[in-house]
Amino acid sequence: MASTGGISAWRKYYKGKGQVQTVVKSTSIKVSTPSKPATFQSLSIQGETVTVDNLTEEEVLSYLTAPPRANQPVSDKAKIRVPATIKGRRYLVDIDDLSKPRETGASDYKLQSANLINGATKVRINLLGHEDVECAVFKSASELCRIVKTNLQSNRLLDQNPNFKKSLIQYFSGDNYVKINWLDAVDDSEKNQFAKYIGELVIGLIVLSGKASSNITGTNPFTGRSVRSFVLPLDESFPGADSAFELQDGSYVPVSSKANSGAAASLFSNILSYVVKNPSILQSRETWIKKLYDAAGSVGVSDERGLKTASKKIVYEVGMRHILGLDSRTVPNTYQVYQDFKSTDDMTKYSAAGRRAYTALAAAMKADNNETALRNLDSSTTVFLSKKIAEALNKDAESIKIMLKILGAKDYYQANLQTTSLLKDGTIQFKMLRSGEATLKIIGTKSGYNSIEASQGTLNYELKYGTA
Repeated sequence: MASTGGISAWRKYYKGKGQVQTVVKSTSIKVSTPSKPATFQSLSIQGETVTVDNLTEEEVLSYLTAPPRANQPVSDKAKIRVPATIKGRRYLVDIDDLSKPRETGASDYKLQSANLINGATKVRINLLGHEDVECAVFKSASELCRIVKTNLQSNRLLDQNPNFKKSLIQYFSGDNYVKINWLDAVDDSEKNQFAKYIGELVIGLIVLSGKASSNITGTNPFTGRSVRSFVLPLDESFPGADSAFELQDGSYVPVSSKANSGAAASLFSNILSYVVKNPSILQSRETWIKKLYDAAGSVGVSDERGLKTASKKIVYEVGMRHILGLDSRTVPNTYQVYQDFKSTDDMTKYSAAGRRAYTALAAAMKADNNETALRNLDSSTTVFLSKKIAEALNKDAESIKIMLKILGAKDYYQANLQTTSLLKDGTIQFKMLRSGEATLKIIGTKSGYNSIEASQGTLNYELKYGTA
């Protein structure tokens, strides 16, 4: 049951690497001193350099916040507070409050758009079929730049890479939005963070500054149309789109932003939510997308809001009933299987239904020749079921037809920031795709088979040109 938090984060980023320097990523952290571990104080030191002690595995286990019961293994998710030096003083710090060390990959600079437009004027509007949505609205590129620049200047996490910070500030200080001039020592990991996070704002700059005709290829929704404002929903879970452009006639062009093809989108948020609101689109046909809809009802989802927290319940309901073929007498509560498997690796402590599900899973994994899933059973259950459901959806032509119809009905545009030229010389170019003009591929979670929580999502999808 691995994750990248707690003790698994220490093993991945710190074990055997001596003293490791990183930075505080959280806005406010609670620390204590080694001499008084139970006495806490709060520090607001985001971006401050931290030197984590060089510890052995045995020493790290002594810093667990909740040691396991006798004869029980230590969970990969076990929380730890490690001794570290901050501004010349030693503290015990929750490892989850620390950024990834530089040598292990890109640092977490907190560049999500919600952080970069903090302080913008907020309004509540009806947007894309959703009422009373809190949004930031920008009527000019200069207005957007002013807000973003202010937040970049105050972002202390960026101080660990001054050239990257300066490159960003210079870009948002000028008016040449079609190119960012990278300073020396800005590597591809930082440039990719620009693409992943800031590209969502850059599409606004390109359109508001009148560069849409030259810097957007593919299906350009702005040709011959006048834009009034750039709208960013402030709720990160808003299901409509990442952003929208208000046209002079009062209509909106919704946009989903990605770096290249980007991360896959949630099937639950963007497809099943539509089905829950408009079940007539299924036309009572027995398809795999209908099985997902029926499963949502079985686990108590009555509206699209309920989908936000029910994705695993639906995966287990469909997985137990339709992938493994277990009826309600064999497994009365399918989600109990997830709860059993998550709580312990000891099969003797599972419910009777959990043990029956375990046996059925082992048989299914063997039949699928999936040795990795079988080797990691029970932690592999969520991933295995998600991949099998995705496989079934992709093979079901009627389900694909229904889902493409849903995505076409939503009529949004996907803006893919092309990273090849961005990484090479800073040139910014978008390729746009209309939702109804693409091929569709359903993807089971990209989480590893040792992650029962499937932290990278369960069922996602990609829209692409050409063959999926």
